[in-house]
Amino acid sequence: MRESKLTIVVVAGVCLVLLVMLVTYSVPVHKTAVVYRWNRPRRVIRPPVTVAGQLSDEELAAFLPDDVEVVTEAGWFFKWPYPIDRVSPVEQWVRTLEAPLVQIQLPDDNQILPRMHATWRIVDPLAFERTLQGDDAVAARRLRNIISDQTASVFGNHVLADVVNTDPERLKFDEIEQKILDGVRRVLREQNYGIAVASLGTSWIALPESTTEAVFARMREERNASAESLLADGEREKRTIIAAARETAERRMARAEAEARTIRAEAEALAATYYDTFAEDETLAIFLRRLDAIRRIASDAAANDRPVTFVVSTQTEPFTLFEAGIDGAPDVDRLLDDMATLGDGSPEQHPASSAGVED
Repeated sequence: MRESKLTIVVVAGVCLVLLVMLVTYSVPVHKTAVVYRWNRPRRVIRPPVTVAGQLSDEELAAFLPDDVEVVTEAGWFFKWPYPIDRVSPVEQWVRTLEAPLVQIQLPDDNQILPRMHATWRIVDPLAFERTLQGDDAVAARRLRNIISDQTASVFGNHVLADVVNTDPERLKFDEIEQKILDGVRRVLREQNYGIAVASLGTSWIALPESTTEAVFARMREERNASAESLLADGEREKRTIIAAARETAERRMARAEAEARTIRAEAEALAATYYDTFAEDETLAIFLRRLDAIRRIASDAAANDRPVTFVVSTQTEPFTLFEAGIDGAPDVDRLLDDMATLGDGSPEQHPASSAGVED
């Protein structure tokens, strides 16, 4: 008896589950679905997913029949059992694709072969089924063709220097990619394929051999021009620095010459007073100059730590003193009196007096 009741409960549970599955369905947030009643669209369920290029609810309603309901929340929904109602779910996850190579002739007679990549997703499942048979492969082929057409159209308005250049400021990749993306989105909206492109970019760009040689030649010319410009700037700066240094040197030399002339004039004026005094007794003046010459020679030798060796004739001034001796010297007493008269101190204060006595 207990086994019969258990069997009844299990069968009833299975029937209940089957009944629930027949009259309900769920649409998670990562999916979108179209509910058909007698093969006519009755409801579109599209949970909100943010994606660039996605149709708004107002734009989507413009492409749907008036009797189609738009639901923007995920969850559980009721339906009539098949074949009255049929639910066609579609994934909303992002697909990726790469467009084929497109050989493009540029306005500057160069050629390039760019390859673009893109990410896309389904945003209108009803339009996706109507125009693309609800097939991802069909949608990918159609999207590749659209991207190739827009790539050729946009790149055809640019020269090679916009995509291959040693100066990053002259590259226009961002502008070109944005124009291609805008063109692809415009075509998708106009054709109402029910898909949207989230992102688009350049995978790489190939160049034919002739174009590659032309690019390298132009790059060399640009580098040479840049080098010549830098050399010219350097030469110009060098000339400026040399001119400024020369001007400064001439100004300082002029100032030094003026100071030297002033000092020389003062020295000559001061020396003139002594010349007048020495002129009164030429013998004393000559004697003092001789002593001063010998003193300078001895001082230089002592400063350089070298001995003084004289290999000269005693007929050569100022060494005639060695030959004349004390007898050829002036009267020492009279010289001392004269020196005392010239100076403001005693004869012992003048170094020449003691030198003369020793000689």
